[in-house]
Amino acid sequence: MKRLLGMCALLVLAAVLAADEPVTIDLEALNRSIGLDYEETVSYEELLEEAVAHPLILFGEVHDQESPARQIQRLVHELRQRADAPVRIGVEFVDRDDADLLSAYLDGALEEEDFLARLFPTSLLLSPQVGRAHLEILRFARRYGVEVLPLESRPAGSRPRALRHSEIRWNLAEHLGRHPEERLVVLYGVDHILGEDPISEGLEVPFLVMTSYADSVQERFRSRHGRYPRPGEVLRLRPGVFLDAGEVPRSRRLIKLDLDSREHLLVTIEQVYSGSRRGVSELIAALDDDDVRWRRAAIHALRFASSENMRYDPEADPTSRREAQARWQAWWDRTGRDLYAAP
Repeated sequence: MKRLLGMCALLVLAAVLAADEPVTIDLEALNRSIGLDYEETVSYEELLEEAVAHPLILFGEVHDQESPARQIQRLVHELRQRADAPVRIGVEFVDRDDADLLSAYLDGALEEEDFLARLFPTSLLLSPQVGRAHLEILRFARRYGVEVLPLESRPAGSRPRALRHSEIRWNLAEHLGRHPEERLVVLYGVDHILGEDPISEGLEVPFLVMTSYADSVQERFRSRHGRYPRPGEVLRLRPGVFLDAGEVPRSRRLIKLDLDSREHLLVTIEQVYSGSRRGVSELIAALDDDDVRWRRAAIHALRFASSENMRYDPEADPTSRREAQARWQAWWDRTGRDLYAAP
């Protein structure tokens, strides 16, 4: 009986995919067969109509797949053609403090190699395992003149997940409040695709959630149907939430970033952003690091800790940097004892 239900569900699903318009199907049998609960299968055109009607689109992805980068490019192209509002892309992996680098890259003033050489040292955009899809999005935005909003909290990946989610939500809400005339399409990693989404919690702007099938969903589909979902198969999971089939899942690989001798410096930076002020001396010493990305990381952390600037430019010549570094050291010698830890 189970096999018969599975075969019937597969035949029904095939008929749906072959049709131009959504059709009524035995959802109870199909849900039992696929192992998911969803309301209906829909065409991509219906998904697009929903997207055009929402100012905020949250496109979740699992980081071991590349298809979301292609899917979101297609979506942005369609929205720019059909929507009556400018479209901007929101991305992880690029820090808010690196927004100047991002703007220079998108404007063509900074080449990709130089852009990547200046990002925060632990930005996952530097990881070939998971950063490649996001980098494809930035290349797409540069080519077609699409504005990009960086959403990452600093330092990338080091803060507690709940705090990181709240910061991304705050960034989204602030931008949408300032730019109500825009549409924002956000690409971000999801922990799972069937439960509540912490990124959207508390947002009052109407939003649409869509995501690619995660590995576990695809494997469950394959075990029941003998194949993976076909690219482009769309399910409506619940009102306003869609699943869009991606590519066959790949085996996961560990993310490795080469921090060499600066591991301790990274720990110090993370501690400063967590409220500690004990590592300021090490940050001041790092202002003369050979690597520009670590100089940028150090000055961002110092500004965060002190609200001071001292006219330091991480891109300046060595002499100018050392003069500013001396001003930072004099400031620390003078006021360090009065700089309390943040709550």
